[in-house]
Amino acid sequence: MLLKLISLLGPMVLLIGLGYLCRRKNTFSPEEIGGLKKLVARMLLPFLVFTSFATVELEVRTLLLPLLSALIFLGAFGMGKLCRTLPGIYGEYHPFVAGSTEAGMVGYGLFAMLFGKESLPYFVIFDAGQSLIFFTVYLPALRRFTEGKGTFQLRSLLKDPLLLSMLLGLAANVTGLWQLLCASPAGPAAEDILAVLSAPVSCIMLFAVGYGLQPDRDTLKPVCRSALLRIGYMLPMSLGLMALIRHLGMDVRYAWGALLFFALPPSYLLSAYVREERPQHYVNTFLSLYVLYTLAVVLSIALFAA
Repeated sequence: MLLKLISLLGPMVLLIGLGYLCRRKNTFSPEEIGGLKKLVARMLLPFLVFTSFATVELEVRTLLLPLLSALIFLGAFGMGKLCRTLPGIYGEYHPFVAGSTEAGMVGYGLFAMLFGKESLPYFVIFDAGQSLIFFTVYLPALRRFTEGKGTFQLRSLLKDPLLLSMLLGLAANVTGLWQLLCASPAGPAAEDILAVLSAPVSCIMLFAVGYGLQPDRDTLKPVCRSALLRIGYMLPMSLGLMALIRHLGMDVRYAWGALLFFALPPSYLLSAYVREERPQHYVNTFLSLYVLYTLAVVLSIALFAA
């Protein structure tokens, strides 16, 4: 047990620590780290998302999971609006730190570290529902709030590499094209290529998380209030979903996937849209510190799922 925890958490702690140290020593500029994040989000992560959705198990009972995920995040966004006076001076931003999750840059890598890349389909099923709310409700609302404009535009959605890779993966799954490719002589080569392209995602993500850790006393109080409100909503929802999954007799990895998925920080895209200095610092502090809660959940899963 101890050796397994060390082998799992050791690389995480080391990469986060290296990122934090590089921030303190100014080894890399924020622009360079931003370039690494873009490399992951636009080039590498789509291959991992495609593979995960191409291999996800599609049954009637599993289709319930993305539906419930969508409803939970729709409810989180609504609750964020109702509770926006509670966090304090940055309360107007609370709906946006409450109503999304960073599955791509954080969740995929962590779940793969816990259960292996072959188990990612048990995690990405929840991202399908969250993505529906993110692109149709959350993102237009965020653009209206920060830019004064924002409507649902199908053309712009289909240009998003993550959404496109998700749709292509599902199409390959439903039509059986992925299964045909894997059964063909070219199958092993295709799987190896996708594995190599997606391999750096976890390392870059954890390094970037460590680089972003920069707590500030002035924003710590509203950040803690917002974080507690988010946890107070997401944790009971994830536990209820875990109970339902166990009741339906589904694979236990779906349950652990639900627990981790709803413990992830909000979308990192939020930081790009909030341009005012103090609110942006609040958002960045929230994103950085919430990852510590996520890692605590990862440790719990590692302990109990062993």
